[in-house]
Amino acid sequence: MSEYGLTSRQQEVLEAYAEHGTTREVAEALGVSSTTLQGHRKRIKKKGAPLEYDREANVWVVGERALAADAAAESASAG
Repeated sequence: MSEYGLTSRQQEVLEAYAEHGTTREVAEALGVSSTTLQGHRKRIKKKGAPLEYDREANVWVVGERALAADAAAESASAG
């Protein structure tokens, strides 16, 4: 994911979301607040990294699954 220009901390957050999925679990794993994670998510997404929220599963997803969810959301909003 380094192709997105993420800082080492943003990369760590993204990897934690890939492993844990929920904000609560990621916050506990990294020892930060959910507010701090919200800021990281905003900056990570602004850089174009694949991080999307899966409402059905109630988790954050990373990678190909996130890219597919993002494409589906764009398709639904267009049509």
